[in-house]
Amino acid sequence: MALYWSAAFSTSLYMTQKLTGGSLNPAIAFGINCTMAFSKEDFAFRYIYIYELCPLAGAALALIFYQYVYAKTQVNRDSLVEAQAQS
Repeated sequence: MALYWSAAFSTSLYMTQKLTGGSLNPAIAFGINCTMAFSKEDFAFRYIYIYELCPLAGAALALIFYQYVYAKTQVNRDSLVEAQAQS
């Protein structure tokens, strides 16, 4: 199990290295971009929308999953438990 987590973490670091410098914490990556704005590099805020839109998109996907997948399985499970209790 630890091998899967370490492989996922290593892959995530490798994929985000050019964008955030390998930082997986959005607050730290945002702070790095803010400090880069004071340097000579002009691309500091090119990807700023990622820090605002991606957490909102993830929350929306989690809400959709909860509403249409998880909640329906719990309703079916509760009705089965009630039917078994009555019989």
